[in-house]
Amino acid sequence: MPRSACAPVRATARCGPTTSGWSRSSPPAPSRASNSSTRAGGRSSRATREAAPTRTHLINKHAPYTQKGWNGKAVDDVLDGEWSLKAHEERKGLVYRTAPFTQRFEPGHAYEVSFDYQAALPGTYAWVSGYDKNGQSVEIRQSPLEQKTITTRFTERLVAGCGDMWVGLRSLQPERDGADLILDNFSVKDLGASAGQPACASLTVQPSAEVFEPGIANDLTTTFTNLEDVAATDVRVAVTVPQGWKLEGESVSPSVAPGQRLATTWKVTPPIDAAYRSYPIAAKLTYTAGGVAKTLEGSASVRTMPPPPSTDVYAGDIDWIFASNGWGPVERDQSNGEQGQGDGRPITIGGRSFAKGLGTHAPATVRYFLGGRCTALSAWVGVDDVQTSRGSVQFTVKADSRTVAQSPVLRAADAAHQLKADLTGARHVELVVGDGGDGNGNDHADWGEARLSCH
Repeated sequence: MPRSACAPVRATARCGPTTSGWSRSSPPAPSRASNSSTRAGGRSSRATREAAPTRTHLINKHAPYTQKGWNGKAVDDVLDGEWSLKAHEERKGLVYRTAPFTQRFEPGHAYEVSFDYQAALPGTYAWVSGYDKNGQSVEIRQSPLEQKTITTRFTERLVAGCGDMWVGLRSLQPERDGADLILDNFSVKDLGASAGQPACASLTVQPSAEVFEPGIANDLTTTFTNLEDVAATDVRVAVTVPQGWKLEGESVSPSVAPGQRLATTWKVTPPIDAAYRSYPIAAKLTYTAGGVAKTLEGSASVRTMPPPPSTDVYAGDIDWIFASNGWGPVERDQSNGEQGQGDGRPITIGGRSFAKGLGTHAPATVRYFLGGRCTALSAWVGVDDVQTSRGSVQFTVKADSRTVAQSPVLRAADAAHQLKADLTGARHVELVVGDGGDGNGNDHADWGEARLSCH
């Protein structure tokens, strides 16, 4: 059993880089306990050892190599002292959580939970709270951890009850390239007995997509699950959106039986001129159970789309709204390299070099928001010359999900193939690379001089 570095005390339980011996929950070994513990001030008293490679681990400071700016790193690997906890491109699901033997939450007490963090990408991790009861684990609240490339303090207040309370970290996307989160100086402060009773319920706030299109109604679903032993009455969920946004919907019910849900889909419309960034959306649940009024809050984070191009532009010079890649990240103005960002080579197809373009590896998809402002795309495509004899790929351009151009299957020995696509009126374009039907080994695929004609 791991030794707790954060003893459950009345005043404050404070840790360095990790929590007090959190339970490791990420696949392939759910509920595996970490055997790491730390002391305050960012110093490790024991190394993390696991039978299989882990994406979340204690990391030691080796400046400048572990810190922001080195080789394109977006965040610091160590925030304070010599050690921090790093989650690196985690699998989707619960990554770490406390357990009663590492951090005890007394029923009926209020707590303040806080920690320092940096997050490289938006929409990739969330802080969650829940409880265990009758052999079941219930997640009651999820708070997105916003993209932060400078150290930020996260704080939340919760009331323990309903079962054995726990808090933890959840990965929201599966193994997303560049999705790193660094956590340090975790603290739990016991605020004493709470005047109110905890809500034995869960409230989820789920956007239909990570990115909302301005000027268009986007779906947002709230789901209340009654986990009380009695019916919840006078149930109401209220949603708060950023100022200037339009919200349509209502979530009310006179009664929700134990174990039942109230799910509501809302329409959320950002203004057409919404700035390109992340925005919080909050939800508040109120209900009565056994004559006692209870509340629970939830939240989500969405990004608006980048502004559509208004002039001719290279695809590598503007922000995409989605990208997936078969090996490492999609690269701008260089070929696909290894697992790091910016580790490719000059784009070269059949001996011909291109200063501009995108480097991908099948299967790959890069999606852009055009807003109807572009008329055409042109590119020279093929297998990058780093693959001298192997690799086979096929390039497809889709406008609003409709195929508008496609190359033949291209192989390592082939010259660059010119691809042109009509994008007139399209709101979105997708640059797609398939594996040629024979698997994706060696399939480094280049979009040389990929250029959009826009107005």
